Amino acid sequence: MKKWGIFYITLLIALLVNGYFGIYKETWLYC
Repeated sequence: MKKWGIFYITLLIALLVNGYFGIYKETWLYC
């Protein structure tokens, strides 16, 4: 159970970081 929790947390963080950098890159390119 603990391993799955860590796995999901890391996955969620990875997705959030990916989305954040994607938006940041887009705004930086358009600016």
